[in-house]
Amino acid sequence: AEIVLYSLYVHPAWQRKGIGSALLEVVIADHAGAKAIRLEVLRDKAPAIAWYKAKGFEAYGETANATGTTDVASVYMDKALDGLPARSYAQQG
Repeated sequence: AEIVLYSLYVHPAWQRKGIGSALLEVVIADHAGAKAIRLEVLRDKAPAIAWYKAKGFEAYGETANATGTTDVASVYMDKALDGLPARSYAQQG
């Protein structure tokens, strides 16, 4: 099983206080059997991409049309939760 994170947003006034990290940790803990976590982040949100990379996520693809939009590019990212490359789960079917 995989976690698909659809949204994680912390109001700018509350950023850089550990809230995003705590929310991410709770999501992962709530799905203890998950082998990977995936998400989509807008490509122009460089700070968010850097934050996810610092949390161990890797970019594995891009799209010109983020989910629910047109002409808004996004980056697909994932993170393995059991030590194996996350993308290998999608290939296992």
